[in-house]
Amino acid sequence: MRLALVLGGIALVISALLALVNSVTAPIIAENEVAARRELFSALFPQAQDFVELPEDPTNALLREGYRVAGEGGEPLGFAVIVVPRGYGGTMELAVGFDLEARVLGIDFLSMAETPGIGTQIEEESYRAQYVGLDRFDTVQAISGATVSSTAVREGAQAAAEAVQTWLADESAA
Repeated sequence: MRLALVLGGIALVISALLALVNSVTAPIIAENEVAARRELFSALFPQAQDFVELPEDPTNALLREGYRVAGEGGEPLGFAVIVVPRGYGGTMELAVGFDLEARVLGIDFLSMAETPGIGTQIEEESYRAQYVGLDRFDTVQAISGATVSSTAVREGAQAAAEAVQTWLADESAA
């Protein structure tokens, strides 16, 4: 009985310490994630001054986050969207930048776990450059041997484009 009380007390103290550490570090981790996203978006929009989060679309299962990008004086520059398509190696986080006509400015990866050497070809500039300037992606060539990975990128880009078109329609209706 005494041993159980001692072990229970130790577990209680350790649980309380873990909760305290989590409450201190959680905001720091969240700030670092936001800073990483802003850095990535700044690569897509070098002149960006502000990123305003947009409402989620519950019908778009791949959409994680969307932002209206503004330049100096609040001038609209485009949209930055994060989508989470599922590739061969699991879920990937894909950032897609769009201009005000819903055409792709660039694509980058926040995370992915595709097969090294084959699936990771989706990260190559030659593949990602196929998307630049497009608002529809039926002309994008899949990578031979990495069709699941490249199809996931195309699906993610399509989901992001649909979200941007919805936001643009909402703005023009307002």
